[in-house]
Amino acid sequence: MSDNKEESTARPTTGIQTEESLPNSAVEIDALIQWHYDQISILKAKRNALAPIRRLPNELMTRIITIYASESDLFKLRWTNIMFVCQHWHALILAAQPLWAYIDLGLSEGNLSLTRLFAQIKRSGVAPLTIKTTLFEEFYIDCILDNSARIQELVVDGLAKCVFALVAKLPESSLPILASLSLNASGSDDDVPDDLGRSLPETLLEGRLPNLRELNLECVTLPWSLVSGLTVMSLTQCPNSSSSQTFPDLLDMLRSCPDLHILKLELVCPTPNPDDSYAVVDLPALNWLQLRDPADVCEALLKHLRIPSHTAIHLLPDGLRTASDIRDILIPLRKHTRAPGAPTPVMLKIDRPPAYCMLSFLKTTTLPAPLDDSDNKTDVTLSLNCHPSSEAMLPQMLTQILNAVPCEGITHLYGRMGYNAGVETWRSLLALVPSIDHIYLRLNTGAVNCIEALRAQLAEAAAADNPHSRASRHIRLLHIQVFRMDAGDTTLVDLLTALEGYLDELRRRRDAVSNDAFEGPEWNLEFDDARYVLAGPHEERLKRFFALMKGDILWNREIYDPVERQKQLERIEADRQALFAEYNIEI
Repeated sequence: MSDNKEESTARPTTGIQTEESLPNSAVEIDALIQWHYDQISILKAKRNALAPIRRLPNELMTRIITIYASESDLFKLRWTNIMFVCQHWHALILAAQPLWAYIDLGLSEGNLSLTRLFAQIKRSGVAPLTIKTTLFEEFYIDCILDNSARIQELVVDGLAKCVFALVAKLPESSLPILASLSLNASGSDDDVPDDLGRSLPETLLEGRLPNLRELNLECVTLPWSLVSGLTVMSLTQCPNSSSSQTFPDLLDMLRSCPDLHILKLELVCPTPNPDDSYAVVDLPALNWLQLRDPADVCEALLKHLRIPSHTAIHLLPDGLRTASDIRDILIPLRKHTRAPGAPTPVMLKIDRPPAYCMLSFLKTTTLPAPLDDSDNKTDVTLSLNCHPSSEAMLPQMLTQILNAVPCEGITHLYGRMGYNAGVETWRSLLALVPSIDHIYLRLNTGAVNCIEALRAQLAEAAAADNPHSRASRHIRLLHIQVFRMDAGDTTLVDLLTALEGYLDELRRRRDAVSNDAFEGPEWNLEFDDARYVLAGPHEERLKRFFALMKGDILWNREIYDPVERQKQLERIEADRQALFAEYNIEI
Protein backbone atom coordinates (compact mmCIF):
# COMPACT_ATOMS: atom_id res chain seq x y z
CA MET A 1 0.00 0.00 0.00
CA SER A 2 2.82 2.37 0.82
CA ASP A 3 4.41 1.78 -2.61
CA ASN A 4 1.17 2.55 -4.44
CA LYS A 5 0.63 5.68 -2.36
CA GLU A 6 4.16 6.81 -3.02
CA GLU A 7 3.76 6.24 -6.78
CA SER A 8 0.47 8.17 -6.89
CA THR A 9 1.95 11.16 -5.09
CA ALA A 10 4.87 11.16 -7.57
CA ARG A 11 2.63 11.53 -10.60
CA PRO A 12 2.13 15.10 -11.83
CA THR A 13 -1.31 16.55 -11.26
CA THR A 14 -0.94 19.25 -13.93
CA GLY A 15 0.63 19.41 -17.35
CA ILE A 16 3.54 21.58 -16.17
CA GLN A 17 5.03 21.41 -12.71
CA THR A 18 6.87 24.13 -10.88
CA GLU A 19 9.78 23.61 -8.54
CA GLU A 20 7.48 24.23 -5.58
CA SER A 21 5.11 21.44 -6.70
CA LEU A 22 7.86 18.84 -7.02
CA PRO A 23 8.34 16.30 -4.23
CA ASN A 24 11.02 16.99 -1.68
CA SER A 25 12.34 13.47 -1.04
CA ALA A 26 14.84 11.63 -3.25
CA VAL A 27 12.61 8.53 -3.27
CA GLU A 28 9.67 10.50 -4.61
CA ILE A 29 11.83 12.23 -7.23
CA ASP A 30 13.24 8.87 -8.43
CA ALA A 31 9.72 7.50 -8.70
CA LEU A 32 8.65 10.55 -10.69
CA ILE A 33 11.63 10.19 -13.06
CA GLN A 34 10.80 6.51 -13.60
CA TRP A 35 7.19 7.40 -14.29
CA HIS A 36 8.27 9.87 -16.97
CA TYR A 37 10.58 7.28 -18.53
CA ASP A 38 7.69 4.83 -18.67
CA GLN A 39 5.48 7.46 -20.32
CA ILE A 40 8.20 8.23 -22.89
CA SER A 41 8.50 4.50 -23.66
CA ILE A 42 4.74 4.27 -24.14
CA LEU A 43 4.73 7.34 -26.38
CA LYS A 44 7.61 5.98 -28.48
CA ALA A 45 5.80 2.67 -28.91
CA LYS A 46 2.64 4.52 -29.94
CA ARG A 47 4.59 6.72 -32.36
CA ASN A 48 6.28 3.67 -33.92
CA ALA A 49 2.89 2.01 -34.27
CA LEU A 50 1.72 4.95 -36.39
CA ALA A 51 4.58 4.50 -38.92
CA PRO A 52 3.38 3.25 -42.35
CA ILE A 53 5.70 0.24 -42.19
CA ARG A 54 3.84 -1.03 -39.11
CA ARG A 55 0.74 -1.44 -41.25
CA LEU A 56 2.41 -4.31 -43.11
CA PRO A 57 1.27 -7.78 -42.05
CA ASN A 58 3.78 -9.66 -39.90
CA GLU A 59 4.21 -12.30 -42.61
CA LEU A 60 5.21 -9.69 -45.20
CA MET A 61 7.52 -7.89 -42.78
CA THR A 62 9.22 -11.20 -41.92
CA ARG A 63 9.69 -11.86 -45.63
CA ILE A 64 11.36 -8.46 -46.10
CA ILE A 65 13.65 -9.11 -43.13
CA THR A 66 14.53 -12.54 -44.57
CA ILE A 67 15.52 -11.02 -47.92
CA TYR A 68 17.69 -8.44 -46.17
CA ALA A 69 19.34 -11.09 -43.98
CA SER A 70 20.05 -13.33 -46.98
CA GLU A 71 21.72 -10.52 -48.91
CA SER A 72 23.79 -9.60 -45.83
CA ASP A 73 25.12 -13.18 -45.35
CA LEU A 74 23.01 -15.21 -42.94
CA PHE A 75 26.07 -16.84 -41.37
CA LYS A 76 27.78 -13.62 -40.23
CA LEU A 77 24.72 -12.38 -38.30
CA ARG A 78 25.39 -8.76 -39.22
CA TRP A 79 21.76 -8.55 -40.22
CA THR A 80 20.79 -8.94 -36.54
CA ASN A 81 21.57 -5.23 -36.02
CA ILE A 82 18.07 -4.44 -37.26
CA MET A 83 16.69 -6.25 -34.21
CA PHE A 84 17.33 -3.10 -32.23
CA VAL A 85 15.27 -0.79 -34.43
CA CYS A 86 12.14 -1.41 -32.37
CA GLN A 87 10.56 -4.01 -30.12
CA HIS A 88 8.25 -5.16 -32.91
CA TRP A 89 11.14 -6.01 -35.24
CA HIS A 90 12.98 -7.62 -32.35
CA ALA A 91 10.03 -9.92 -31.71
CA LEU A 92 9.60 -10.74 -35.42
CA ILE A 93 13.25 -11.68 -35.85
CA LEU A 94 13.32 -13.87 -32.75
CA ALA A 95 10.24 -15.65 -34.06
CA ALA A 96 11.78 -16.20 -37.53
CA GLN A 97 13.38 -19.56 -36.68
CA PRO A 98 14.87 -20.36 -40.14
CA LEU A 99 17.03 -17.21 -40.00
CA TRP A 100 18.89 -18.55 -36.98
CA ALA A 101 19.55 -21.94 -38.56
CA TYR A 102 22.73 -20.85 -40.42
CA ILE A 103 25.59 -21.47 -38.01
CA ASP A 104 29.25 -20.80 -38.74
CA LEU A 105 31.46 -21.80 -35.83
CA GLY A 106 34.56 -20.58 -37.63
CA LEU A 107 33.60 -16.95 -36.99
CA SER A 108 34.40 -17.11 -33.27
CA GLU A 109 36.73 -18.97 -30.93
CA GLY A 110 36.55 -20.99 -27.75
CA ASN A 111 33.57 -20.35 -25.53
CA LEU A 112 32.22 -17.81 -28.02
CA SER A 113 31.72 -20.65 -30.52
CA LEU A 114 29.74 -22.69 -27.99
CA THR A 115 27.73 -19.69 -26.89
CA ARG A 116 26.93 -18.91 -30.51
CA LEU A 117 26.07 -22.54 -31.26
CA PHE A 118 23.72 -23.00 -28.30
CA ALA A 119 22.04 -19.61 -28.78
CA GLN A 120 21.36 -20.19 -32.47
CA ILE A 121 20.18 -23.77 -31.96
CA LYS A 122 17.71 -22.56 -29.35
CA ARG A 123 16.43 -19.69 -31.48
CA SER A 124 16.21 -21.83 -34.64
CA GLY A 125 13.50 -23.94 -33.01
CA VAL A 126 12.74 -26.86 -35.30
CA ALA A 127 14.14 -25.34 -38.50
CA PRO A 128 16.64 -27.45 -40.52
CA LEU A 129 20.24 -26.51 -39.68
CA THR A 130 23.10 -25.50 -41.97
CA ILE A 131 26.37 -25.79 -40.05
CA LYS A 132 29.84 -24.72 -41.18
CA THR A 133 32.83 -25.30 -38.95
CA THR A 134 36.61 -25.50 -38.96
CA LEU A 135 37.63 -28.19 -36.49
CA PHE A 136 40.83 -27.81 -34.51
CA GLU A 137 39.49 -29.65 -31.46
CA GLU A 138 37.40 -32.78 -31.24
CA PHE A 139 35.42 -31.26 -28.38
CA TYR A 140 32.96 -29.59 -30.76
CA ILE A 141 32.05 -32.80 -32.59
CA ASP A 142 29.54 -34.03 -30.00
CA CYS A 143 28.03 -30.54 -29.72
CA ILE A 144 27.31 -30.62 -33.45
CA LEU A 145 26.12 -34.20 -33.75
CA ASP A 146 23.79 -33.88 -30.76
CA ASN A 147 21.57 -32.01 -33.21
CA SER A 148 22.18 -34.33 -36.18
CA ALA A 149 18.49 -35.03 -36.75
CA ARG A 150 18.03 -31.37 -37.76
CA ILE A 151 21.18 -30.93 -39.88
CA GLN A 152 20.34 -30.36 -43.53
CA GLU A 153 23.78 -29.17 -44.66
CA LEU A 154 27.13 -29.86 -42.99
CA VAL A 155 30.41 -28.25 -44.09
CA VAL A 156 33.53 -29.29 -42.18
CA ASP A 157 37.25 -28.65 -42.65
CA GLY A 158 40.25 -28.25 -40.37
CA LEU A 159 42.78 -30.70 -38.96
CA ALA A 160 42.52 -34.06 -40.67
CA LYS A 161 42.40 -35.95 -37.37
CA CYS A 162 39.41 -33.88 -36.24
CA VAL A 163 37.60 -34.25 -39.56
CA PHE A 164 38.05 -38.02 -39.54
CA ALA A 165 37.03 -38.18 -35.87
CA LEU A 166 33.73 -36.59 -36.89
CA VAL A 167 33.43 -38.94 -39.89
CA ALA A 168 33.87 -41.93 -37.59
CA LYS A 169 30.88 -40.80 -35.49
CA LEU A 170 28.55 -40.05 -38.40
CA PRO A 171 27.21 -43.66 -38.61
CA GLU A 172 26.20 -43.42 -34.94
CA SER A 173 24.09 -40.33 -35.62
CA SER A 174 20.64 -39.96 -37.09
CA LEU A 175 20.87 -37.88 -40.27
CA PRO A 176 17.43 -38.23 -41.85
CA ILE A 177 17.37 -34.85 -43.64
CA LEU A 178 21.07 -34.37 -44.47
CA ALA A 179 21.05 -33.23 -48.10
CA SER A 180 24.56 -31.77 -48.47
CA LEU A 181 27.82 -33.03 -46.93
CA SER A 182 31.18 -31.29 -47.43
CA LEU A 183 34.35 -32.67 -45.82
CA ASN A 184 37.81 -31.24 -46.39
CA ALA A 185 40.56 -33.27 -44.75
CA SER A 186 43.44 -31.70 -46.66
CA GLY A 187 44.96 -30.38 -43.42
CA SER A 188 47.98 -32.17 -41.95
CA ASP A 189 47.14 -35.83 -41.38
CA ASP A 190 50.36 -36.78 -39.61
CA ASP A 191 48.48 -37.22 -36.34
CA VAL A 192 45.56 -39.26 -37.69
CA PRO A 193 45.50 -42.53 -35.72
CA ASP A 194 45.77 -45.64 -37.88
CA ASP A 195 42.63 -47.12 -36.35
CA LEU A 196 40.56 -44.03 -37.10
CA GLY A 197 40.42 -44.54 -40.85
CA ARG A 198 40.40 -41.99 -43.67
CA SER A 199 37.27 -43.08 -45.50
CA LEU A 200 33.55 -42.54 -45.40
CA PRO A 201 32.26 -45.68 -43.69
CA GLU A 202 30.35 -47.98 -45.99
CA THR A 203 27.54 -48.24 -43.42
CA LEU A 204 26.98 -44.50 -43.80
CA LEU A 205 26.20 -44.86 -47.49
CA GLU A 206 24.04 -47.93 -47.04
CA GLY A 207 20.77 -46.19 -46.25
CA ARG A 208 21.96 -43.89 -43.43
CA LEU A 209 21.75 -40.82 -45.69
CA PRO A 210 18.45 -41.21 -47.56
CA ASN A 211 18.26 -37.55 -48.65
CA LEU A 212 21.91 -36.95 -49.54
CA ARG A 213 22.09 -35.13 -52.89
CA GLU A 214 25.31 -33.09 -52.66
CA LEU A 215 28.67 -34.61 -51.76
CA ASN A 216 31.85 -32.50 -51.64
CA LEU A 217 34.97 -34.33 -50.45
CA GLU A 218 38.66 -33.49 -50.38
CA CYS A 219 41.28 -36.03 -49.30
CA VAL A 220 38.62 -38.45 -48.07
CA THR A 221 38.38 -41.90 -49.60
CA LEU A 222 34.96 -43.43 -50.21
CA PRO A 223 33.43 -46.59 -51.63
CA TRP A 224 32.60 -45.61 -55.21
CA SER A 225 30.18 -48.48 -55.68
CA LEU A 226 27.88 -47.18 -52.92
CA VAL A 227 27.54 -43.63 -54.25
CA SER A 228 24.20 -42.98 -55.96
CA GLY A 229 21.45 -40.44 -56.49
CA LEU A 230 23.62 -37.31 -56.26
CA THR A 231 22.94 -34.05 -58.05
CA VAL A 232 26.27 -32.45 -57.03
CA MET A 233 29.51 -34.42 -56.86
CA SER A 234 32.86 -32.81 -56.09
CA LEU A 235 35.77 -35.15 -55.39
CA THR A 236 39.37 -34.02 -54.94
CA GLN A 237 41.96 -36.69 -54.20
CA CYS A 238 39.26 -39.14 -53.19
CA PRO A 239 40.31 -42.63 -54.31
CA ASN A 240 38.07 -45.65 -54.17
CA SER A 241 38.20 -47.25 -50.73
CA SER A 242 37.12 -50.58 -52.22
CA SER A 243 39.67 -53.14 -53.36
CA SER A 244 39.78 -51.96 -56.97
CA GLN A 245 40.12 -48.54 -58.57
CA THR A 246 39.64 -48.70 -62.31
CA PHE A 247 38.23 -46.48 -65.03
CA PRO A 248 35.08 -48.67 -65.27
CA ASP A 249 34.58 -48.22 -61.50
CA LEU A 250 34.54 -44.46 -62.02
CA LEU A 251 32.10 -44.72 -64.92
CA ASP A 252 29.82 -46.97 -62.85
CA MET A 253 29.77 -44.39 -60.03
CA LEU A 254 28.80 -41.65 -62.47
CA ARG A 255 26.20 -43.90 -64.08
CA SER A 256 24.53 -44.32 -60.67
CA CYS A 257 24.03 -40.53 -60.50
CA PRO A 258 22.13 -39.75 -63.72
CA ASP A 259 20.69 -36.50 -62.31
CA LEU A 260 24.05 -34.80 -61.75
CA HIS A 261 23.97 -31.02 -62.26
CA ILE A 262 27.54 -30.32 -61.14
CA LEU A 263 30.48 -32.71 -61.47
CA LYS A 264 33.98 -31.85 -60.29
CA LEU A 265 36.74 -34.45 -60.35
CA GLU A 266 40.31 -33.53 -59.46
CA LEU A 267 43.15 -36.04 -59.16
CA VAL A 268 40.57 -38.81 -58.99
CA CYS A 269 40.24 -40.45 -62.40
CA PRO A 270 42.10 -43.74 -63.00
CA THR A 271 43.97 -44.16 -66.28
CA PRO A 272 41.87 -46.12 -68.80
CA ASN A 273 43.23 -49.06 -70.75
CA PRO A 274 43.60 -47.84 -74.36
CA ASP A 275 42.84 -51.33 -75.66
CA ASP A 276 39.46 -51.57 -73.88
CA SER A 277 36.14 -50.08 -74.88
CA TYR A 278 33.73 -48.69 -72.31
CA ALA A 279 30.05 -47.87 -72.37
CA VAL A 280 29.16 -44.19 -72.56
CA VAL A 281 27.56 -42.61 -69.46
CA ASP A 282 24.54 -40.35 -69.97
CA LEU A 283 24.35 -37.24 -67.78
CA PRO A 284 21.45 -35.32 -69.37
CA ALA A 285 21.08 -32.75 -66.55
CA LEU A 286 24.74 -31.75 -66.24
CA ASN A 287 25.36 -27.98 -66.19
CA TRP A 288 28.99 -27.79 -65.01
CA LEU A 289 31.88 -30.19 -65.53
CA GLN A 290 35.32 -29.59 -64.02
CA LEU A 291 38.23 -31.97 -64.53
CA ARG A 292 41.83 -31.83 -63.29
CA ASP A 293 43.90 -34.89 -64.14
CA PRO A 294 46.48 -35.89 -66.76
CA ALA A 295 45.45 -34.75 -70.23
CA ASP A 296 44.91 -38.27 -71.60
CA VAL A 297 42.64 -39.16 -68.68
CA CYS A 298 40.57 -35.97 -69.13
CA GLU A 299 40.30 -36.73 -72.82
CA ALA A 300 39.12 -40.29 -72.18
CA LEU A 301 36.50 -39.17 -69.69
CA LEU A 302 35.17 -36.50 -72.07
CA LYS A 303 34.78 -39.15 -74.76
CA HIS A 304 32.82 -41.43 -72.44
CA LEU A 305 30.36 -38.83 -71.12
CA ARG A 306 27.27 -37.88 -73.07
CA ILE A 307 26.38 -34.40 -71.81
CA PRO A 308 24.11 -31.59 -73.05
CA SER A 309 25.49 -29.01 -75.47
CA HIS A 310 24.90 -26.27 -72.87
CA THR A 311 27.17 -27.91 -70.26
CA ALA A 312 30.00 -25.59 -69.19
CA ILE A 313 33.35 -27.40 -69.23
CA HIS A 314 36.27 -26.28 -67.07
CA LEU A 315 39.45 -28.25 -67.81
CA LEU A 316 42.75 -28.10 -65.95
CA PRO A 317 44.64 -30.97 -67.58
CA ASP A 318 48.26 -31.69 -66.74
CA GLY A 319 50.69 -32.26 -69.58
CA LEU A 320 49.62 -29.63 -72.15
CA ARG A 321 52.96 -27.98 -72.85
CA THR A 322 53.20 -27.91 -76.65
CA ALA A 323 50.86 -27.57 -79.61
CA SER A 324 51.08 -31.30 -80.28
CA ASP A 325 50.07 -32.11 -76.68
CA ILE A 326 46.83 -30.17 -77.01
CA ARG A 327 45.61 -31.64 -80.28
CA ASP A 328 43.92 -34.79 -78.97
CA ILE A 329 41.93 -33.17 -76.16
CA LEU A 330 40.53 -30.63 -78.60
CA ILE A 331 38.70 -33.36 -80.54
CA PRO A 332 35.92 -33.91 -77.95
CA LEU A 333 35.92 -30.20 -77.09
CA ARG A 334 35.39 -29.21 -80.72
CA LYS A 335 32.52 -31.67 -80.98
CA HIS A 336 30.95 -30.27 -77.81
CA THR A 337 31.31 -26.55 -78.56
CA ARG A 338 30.02 -26.92 -82.13
CA ALA A 339 27.09 -29.21 -81.29
CA PRO A 340 23.58 -27.98 -82.21
CA GLY A 341 22.23 -25.77 -79.44
CA ALA A 342 25.65 -24.98 -77.97
CA PRO A 343 25.83 -21.38 -76.70
CA THR A 344 27.79 -18.92 -78.80
CA PRO A 345 30.64 -17.26 -76.88
CA VAL A 346 30.83 -13.47 -77.08
CA MET A 347 33.69 -12.78 -74.66
CA LEU A 348 37.19 -14.27 -74.45
CA LYS A 349 39.09 -14.08 -71.16
CA ILE A 350 42.80 -14.79 -70.94
CA ASP A 351 44.70 -15.46 -67.72
CA ARG A 352 48.46 -15.50 -68.16
CA PRO A 353 50.51 -15.56 -64.96
CA PRO A 354 54.04 -16.99 -65.24
CA ALA A 355 53.12 -20.65 -64.69
CA TYR A 356 50.13 -21.24 -66.97
CA CYS A 357 47.65 -19.82 -69.46
CA MET A 358 43.89 -20.21 -69.25
CA LEU A 359 41.40 -19.28 -71.94
CA SER A 360 37.76 -18.88 -70.90
CA PHE A 361 34.89 -18.44 -73.34
CA LEU A 362 31.82 -16.65 -71.98
CA LYS A 363 28.33 -16.26 -73.38
CA THR A 364 27.83 -12.80 -71.85
CA THR A 365 29.58 -9.46 -72.20
CA THR A 366 29.20 -8.77 -68.48
CA LEU A 367 32.67 -8.49 -67.02
CA PRO A 368 33.46 -11.82 -65.36
CA ALA A 369 33.81 -12.55 -61.68
CA PRO A 370 36.42 -15.07 -60.47
CA LEU A 371 35.80 -18.50 -61.97
CA ASP A 372 35.38 -20.05 -58.52
CA ASP A 373 32.35 -17.84 -58.03
CA SER A 374 29.35 -20.12 -58.50
CA ASP A 375 27.36 -17.31 -60.14
CA ASN A 376 30.01 -17.02 -62.82
CA LYS A 377 29.81 -20.71 -63.76
CA THR A 378 26.57 -20.12 -65.63
CA ASP A 379 28.34 -17.62 -67.92
CA VAL A 380 31.25 -19.87 -68.95
CA THR A 381 30.89 -22.14 -71.94
CA LEU A 382 34.45 -23.49 -71.87
CA SER A 383 37.68 -22.80 -70.02
CA LEU A 384 40.91 -24.63 -70.78
CA ASN A 385 44.17 -24.44 -68.87
CA CYS A 386 47.60 -25.24 -70.31
CA HIS A 387 51.23 -24.92 -69.25
CA PRO A 388 53.21 -23.73 -72.30
CA SER A 389 56.83 -24.77 -72.30
CA SER A 390 57.75 -21.21 -73.33
CA GLU A 391 56.10 -17.94 -74.32
CA ALA A 392 57.09 -18.65 -77.91
CA MET A 393 55.07 -21.88 -77.78
CA LEU A 394 51.90 -20.18 -76.53
CA PRO A 395 50.80 -18.62 -79.87
CA GLN A 396 50.91 -22.07 -81.47
CA MET A 397 48.76 -23.50 -78.69
CA LEU A 398 46.31 -20.60 -78.94
CA THR A 399 46.02 -21.24 -82.67
CA GLN A 400 45.01 -24.84 -81.99
CA ILE A 401 42.41 -23.85 -79.38
CA LEU A 402 40.88 -20.89 -81.21
CA ASN A 403 40.54 -22.87 -84.42
CA ALA A 404 38.64 -25.59 -82.54
CA VAL A 405 36.24 -23.34 -80.64
CA PRO A 406 33.75 -21.15 -82.56
CA CYS A 407 35.02 -17.58 -82.19
CA GLU A 408 33.04 -15.82 -84.90
CA GLY A 409 30.75 -14.07 -82.40
CA ILE A 410 33.40 -12.96 -79.88
CA THR A 411 33.43 -9.16 -79.64
CA HIS A 412 34.91 -8.63 -76.16
CA LEU A 413 38.39 -9.45 -74.91
CA TYR A 414 38.96 -9.49 -71.15
CA GLY A 415 42.73 -9.27 -70.79
CA ARG A 416 43.16 -7.82 -67.30
CA MET A 417 44.71 -11.03 -66.04
CA GLY A 418 47.08 -11.43 -69.02
CA TYR A 419 50.04 -10.31 -66.91
CA ASN A 420 52.78 -12.11 -68.80
CA ALA A 421 51.28 -12.48 -72.27
CA GLY A 422 53.84 -11.39 -74.87
CA VAL A 423 53.35 -9.26 -77.97
CA GLU A 424 53.24 -12.28 -80.29
CA THR A 425 50.68 -13.98 -78.07
CA TRP A 426 48.40 -10.94 -78.32
CA ARG A 427 48.98 -10.62 -82.07
CA SER A 428 48.01 -14.25 -82.62
CA LEU A 429 44.93 -13.88 -80.46
CA LEU A 430 43.76 -10.70 -82.21
CA ALA A 431 44.32 -12.24 -85.64
CA LEU A 432 42.43 -15.41 -84.77
CA VAL A 433 39.44 -13.54 -83.30
CA PRO A 434 38.88 -10.77 -85.86
CA SER A 435 35.56 -9.51 -84.47
CA ILE A 436 36.98 -8.18 -81.18
CA ASP A 437 36.07 -4.52 -80.70
CA HIS A 438 36.05 -4.16 -76.88
CA ILE A 439 39.26 -4.74 -74.92
CA TYR A 440 39.61 -4.56 -71.12
CA LEU A 441 43.12 -4.27 -69.68
CA ARG A 442 44.75 -3.63 -66.32
CA LEU A 443 48.03 -1.85 -65.71
CA ASN A 444 50.64 -4.61 -66.13
CA THR A 445 53.26 -5.79 -68.61
CA GLY A 446 50.66 -7.83 -70.48
CA ALA A 447 48.62 -4.67 -71.13
CA VAL A 448 51.68 -2.91 -72.55
CA ASN A 449 52.28 -5.86 -74.85
CA CYS A 450 48.63 -5.92 -75.95
CA ILE A 451 48.76 -2.28 -77.01
CA GLU A 452 52.04 -2.92 -78.81
CA ALA A 453 50.33 -5.78 -80.64
CA LEU A 454 47.50 -3.44 -81.70
CA ARG A 455 50.04 -0.95 -83.04
CA ALA A 456 51.96 -3.68 -84.86
CA GLN A 457 48.73 -4.90 -86.42
CA LEU A 458 48.04 -1.43 -87.83
CA ALA A 459 51.60 -1.02 -89.08
CA GLU A 460 51.38 -4.41 -90.81
CA ALA A 461 48.17 -3.38 -92.59
CA ALA A 462 49.80 -0.13 -93.73
CA ALA A 463 52.83 -1.97 -95.07
CA ALA A 464 50.53 -4.32 -97.00
CA ASP A 465 48.70 -1.28 -98.39
CA ASN A 466 45.36 -2.98 -97.83
CA PRO A 467 42.79 -0.48 -96.54
CA HIS A 468 40.14 -3.19 -96.23
CA SER A 469 42.25 -5.34 -93.93
CA ARG A 470 40.72 -6.09 -90.54
CA ALA A 471 43.86 -4.62 -89.06
CA SER A 472 43.05 -1.27 -90.66
CA ARG A 473 39.97 -0.98 -88.46
CA HIS A 474 40.19 -0.03 -84.83
CA ILE A 475 38.34 -1.14 -81.73
CA ARG A 476 35.29 0.62 -80.27
CA LEU A 477 36.47 0.63 -76.66
CA LEU A 478 39.82 0.25 -74.98
CA HIS A 479 39.27 0.22 -71.20
CA ILE A 480 42.31 0.38 -68.90
CA GLN A 481 42.39 0.05 -65.11
CA VAL A 482 45.11 2.25 -63.60
CA PHE A 483 46.47 2.17 -60.05
CA ARG A 484 49.53 3.28 -58.13
CA MET A 485 52.74 1.34 -58.67
CA ASP A 486 55.80 0.95 -56.48
CA ALA A 487 58.43 3.67 -56.67
CA GLY A 488 60.71 3.08 -59.63
CA ASP A 489 58.20 0.92 -61.50
CA THR A 490 58.01 2.09 -65.12
CA THR A 491 54.98 0.04 -66.20
CA LEU A 492 52.65 3.04 -66.31
CA VAL A 493 55.10 5.08 -68.39
CA ASP A 494 55.61 2.10 -70.71
CA LEU A 495 51.85 1.70 -71.13
CA LEU A 496 51.27 5.38 -71.91
CA THR A 497 54.17 5.36 -74.37
CA ALA A 498 52.78 2.29 -76.13
CA LEU A 499 49.31 3.84 -76.18
CA GLU A 500 50.61 7.07 -77.70
CA GLY A 501 52.41 5.04 -80.37
CA TYR A 502 49.20 3.16 -81.17
CA LEU A 503 47.12 6.35 -81.39
CA ASP A 504 49.72 7.99 -83.58
CA GLU A 505 49.78 4.95 -85.89
CA LEU A 506 46.00 5.00 -85.95
CA ARG A 507 45.97 8.69 -86.92
CA ARG A 508 48.49 8.13 -89.72
CA ARG A 509 46.48 5.19 -90.99
CA ARG A 510 43.29 7.22 -90.90
CA ASP A 511 44.91 10.12 -92.77
CA ALA A 512 46.42 7.83 -95.40
CA VAL A 513 43.12 6.41 -96.64
CA SER A 514 39.70 7.83 -97.41
CA ASN A 515 36.98 7.82 -94.79
CA ASP A 516 35.06 5.21 -96.78
CA ALA A 517 38.05 2.88 -96.97
CA PHE A 518 39.01 3.30 -93.32
CA GLU A 519 36.34 1.28 -91.60
CA GLY A 520 35.41 1.74 -87.97
CA PRO A 521 33.29 4.25 -86.05
CA GLU A 522 34.48 6.72 -83.49
CA TRP A 523 35.79 4.88 -80.47
CA ASN A 524 36.42 5.54 -76.83
CA LEU A 525 39.52 5.28 -74.70
CA GLU A 526 38.53 4.86 -71.08
CA PHE A 527 40.64 5.00 -67.93
CA ASP A 528 39.39 3.56 -64.63
CA ASP A 529 41.64 5.59 -62.33
CA ALA A 530 40.08 5.67 -58.86
CA ARG A 531 43.14 7.36 -57.28
CA TYR A 532 43.72 9.79 -60.16
CA VAL A 533 47.19 8.43 -60.85
CA LEU A 534 47.08 10.11 -64.26
CA ALA A 535 46.65 13.57 -62.70
CA GLY A 536 49.76 15.77 -62.53
CA PRO A 537 52.70 15.06 -64.85
CA HIS A 538 50.93 12.21 -66.67
CA GLU A 539 48.13 14.54 -67.68
CA GLU A 540 50.34 15.88 -70.48
CA ARG A 541 49.95 12.46 -72.07
CA LEU A 542 46.17 12.78 -71.92
CA LYS A 543 46.40 16.09 -73.77
CA ARG A 544 48.39 14.44 -76.55
CA PHE A 545 45.93 11.53 -76.64
CA PHE A 546 43.09 14.04 -76.97
CA ALA A 547 44.71 15.55 -80.05
CA LEU A 548 45.15 12.11 -81.63
CA MET A 549 41.73 10.70 -80.83
CA LYS A 550 38.77 10.62 -83.18
CA GLY A 551 36.41 9.65 -80.36
CA ASP A 552 36.21 10.47 -76.66
CA ILE A 553 38.57 9.91 -73.76
CA LEU A 554 36.71 8.94 -70.59
CA TRP A 555 38.50 9.46 -67.30
CA ASN A 556 36.60 7.89 -64.41
CA ARG A 557 33.43 7.91 -66.56
CA GLU A 558 33.68 11.62 -67.38
CA ILE A 559 34.57 12.89 -70.85
CA TYR A 560 38.03 14.40 -70.78
CA ASP A 561 38.57 17.80 -72.43
CA PRO A 562 41.86 19.59 -71.65
CA VAL A 563 40.27 23.06 -71.95
CA GLU A 564 37.43 22.20 -69.55
CA ARG A 565 39.88 20.42 -67.29
CA GLN A 566 42.05 23.55 -67.07
CA LYS A 567 39.01 25.68 -66.22
CA GLN A 568 38.05 23.17 -63.52
CA LEU A 569 41.54 23.29 -61.99
CA GLU A 570 41.48 27.11 -62.03
CA ARG A 571 38.13 27.13 -60.23
CA ILE A 572 39.48 24.71 -57.61
CA GLU A 573 42.56 26.89 -57.09
CA ALA A 574 40.45 30.06 -56.80
CA ASP A 575 38.26 28.42 -54.18
CA ARG A 576 41.33 27.31 -52.29
CA GLN A 577 42.82 30.81 -52.33
CA ALA A 578 39.53 32.30 -51.12
CA LEU A 579 39.33 29.80 -48.28
CA PHE A 580 42.88 30.57 -47.17
CA ALA A 581 42.19 34.30 -47.33
CA GLU A 582 39.01 33.93 -45.27
CA TYR A 583 40.90 32.26 -42.45
CA ASN A 584 44.09 34.34 -42.85
CA ILE A 585 46.20 31.35 -43.76
CA GLU A 586 49.48 32.13 -45.46
CA ILE A 587 50.32 29.90 -48.39
